[in-house]
Amino acid sequence: MQTEKLGPFHLSPGVSRGNALVFFFAALLSIGLFTFINTIQPYILTEHLGLPESIHGRVSGQLLLWQELVILLLVGPLGALSDRIGRRAVYMGGFFLIGLGYGLYPYASTVNELIGARVVFAVGAAAVTAMLATVLADYPQEQSRGKFVAVAYMLNGVGVLIFAIVLTRLPTWFAGLAGDPRTAGQYSLLVVAGIAIVGALVLRGLRGGVPEAAKSTDSLVSLLTQGMVAAKNARISLAYGTAFVSRGDLAVVGTFLLLWAVQVGIAQGATPAEATARAGILFAVVQTAALVWAPIFGTLADRLDRVTLTIIAMLLATVGYGLMATTSNPIGAAAIPLAILLGIGQMSAILASQTLIGQEAPEARRGSVLGVYSFFGALGILFVAVVGGNLFDSWTPAAPFILVAVGNLLLAVWALVVRLMGVPPANQPAEAGG
Repeated sequence: MQTEKLGPFHLSPGVSRGNALVFFFAALLSIGLFTFINTIQPYILTEHLGLPESIHGRVSGQLLLWQELVILLLVGPLGALSDRIGRRAVYMGGFFLIGLGYGLYPYASTVNELIGARVVFAVGAAAVTAMLATVLADYPQEQSRGKFVAVAYMLNGVGVLIFAIVLTRLPTWFAGLAGDPRTAGQYSLLVVAGIAIVGALVLRGLRGGVPEAAKSTDSLVSLLTQGMVAAKNARISLAYGTAFVSRGDLAVVGTFLLLWAVQVGIAQGATPAEATARAGILFAVVQTAALVWAPIFGTLADRLDRVTLTIIAMLLATVGYGLMATTSNPIGAAAIPLAILLGIGQMSAILASQTLIGQEAPEARRGSVLGVYSFFGALGILFVAVVGGNLFDSWTPAAPFILVAVGNLLLAVWALVVRLMGVPPANQPAEAGG
């Protein structure tokens, strides 16, 4: 079958330039839609439900727990389902459900109703999580997989910044028009719901059907089991381990780094708003470093054996998270180089993880394998949220960073063992070294 190129990217047989561009558009929206609901949540709890700040943490924890449990339960089966009905159908359905969740969120009048809306959102998030990883594995050929993955994750980061910088201002804009904070919140979330629905419609441009090699009449249980059995391959089991750790890494940056920075700012005498602004600057430094580093590491990914790449990535992440744990003032000028190293380590870990599983997942059951991969990623987020959160409160704010630094170091050792075992890759990149 004839193949196409999109710039420097060699696309898999049957994937058109239009399919790839539509996927990049989905990558731009996906993570921004995931994170915005956490950003807007304090506004909803205050202005819509009228809850005192003293219980915001507990309620937020409940909502996150329900979300991650739903994702944990469904991401594997939804990945397997895509081997039956196609990636496009699952991906579009995920965006529609995210849009529905956003549409329901500002009309909740109780915490239980808010949880219900969050569950709807979580089902969509599980589908989008599984398909983001699966389509990312489907579309590029091996010789340009690293660069393709790097661009996708760069777009993830750009999308997060757009949602964080631009769309967080929606309540203020609408408050000036409507004069009512509750109505402003409703309008704001309806705009985001609309973005998700438009995204779902655009995803009609993804490749339709099921990849020929993945067509199967097996049951979903059988397909999911095949995804677990695939871990008998040492490189696939390593990829599952990298999903657990690298997704946990992201949770630390997105949750605990900001919380730690705000607490330090307030302790130094800043108002909550000022402390939040300083924390935002720190977050921007981390994400900018990650975005700049992505194409560099992506190019490296296409020149090295993917397990060797994993060793390098996990060591970089160990350094980044470990050094951040040594500071007592994450918002001080001395922490900026640490934030840059943190961004480099974060991006290295996630890119190495995705390029490894993309190479190793067999085409005949790729959706099932990527569903299990995403399951371990969700499990990693849940682990860090629970264990890291408890250690953050009971020991030190640096504890989650120490936790993931140790996890990354253990993964580096695991990857070294796999490399020394000499397990050959499933699909050797044309330009990769042995």
